Amino acid sequence: MALPDLTGEKVNDTYQRLLQISSSNVVLDGTGSNVGIRLDGPLEVNGSARTLFTSASMVYTGDKVTQVTQSYEAGTQQITDIVYTGDNPQTIAVTGSDGINKLYTIVYDGDNVSEIRVT
Repeated sequence: MALPDLTGEKVNDTYQRLLQISSSNVVLDGTGSNVGIRLDGPLEVNGSARTLFTSASMVYTGDKVTQVTQSYEAGTQQITDIVYTGDNPQTIAVTGSDGINKLYTIVYDGDNVSEIRVT
């Protein structure tokens, strides 16, 4: 089964088609309904193993989260830095001790996100 193409869709129109993981490792859809999958152990995503994080901290500037640090069971750490222009996040930089190094640049069309560039 192919994943749904959410290009150009608004989150409030498509959230029910997204997945999340509950605190008891049960996979839920965006409405909170159980989809019948339970995760016990690492999740393989595009060849990268991620276990559940054991701790997280957030740094605020005013009322905006500007940094999130997550530590994982395997001893790795991931840091996410968020840069804003006005009220909108412009870039999100993700770096980690496991070698991840991604920059997400958010492009807006008025008040709507039109594109997210990954480098």
